[in-house]
Amino acid sequence: IPHTFDGIRSASKYFLIESGLALSIAFLINVAVVSVSGSVCSNPNISAESKVHCKRITLESAAFLLKGFLDLKMKLWLRNLLTRCIAIAPSLIACIIGGSSGASRLIIIASMILSFELPFALVPLLRFTSSEAKMGHHKNSITVTLISWFLGFCSTGINIYFLSTTLIGWMTRNQM
Repeated sequence: IPHTFDGIRSASKYFLIESGLALSIAFLINVAVVSVSGSVCSNPNISAESKVHCKRITLESAAFLLKGFLDLKMKLWLRNLLTRCIAIAPSLIACIIGGSSGASRLIIIASMILSFELPFALVPLLRFTSSEAKMGHHKNSITVTLISWFLGFCSTGINIYFLSTTLIGWMTRNQM
């Protein structure tokens, strides 16, 4: 990629297409996973075989992440052991301490943590990409900036509502 205005603009366009497509696919996969797990895993009559399949999918996805995205170079058996320990440890602790409701609480707590962290990543990113001093000619247009800030505020508002209602619900029921 040439380090010219047109080269950077062209690379930015293709990066936008690539990342937009990847995020859209990831969003659809997450919606599918959450929908299926919400409808299937909440069923009290779930068989032991189905539970094993759910665990297997989780372990394989974690192994894929360690192998592909992180590019860790280690022996296969060690990578599998590490992946399984990292994937199982939080769920195992939650289930041992809290039983079946502990796993449900773990999912809610993880969602709350992610909801709390989102603005700390989103606001600096939007400020950086909208700054002419930092980005020069490649800063976000006013339309992109306004839409991004609007969506960011909406997302943050929804997360604040989720956090506050969940925390208030837990405090009124004395459960955590």
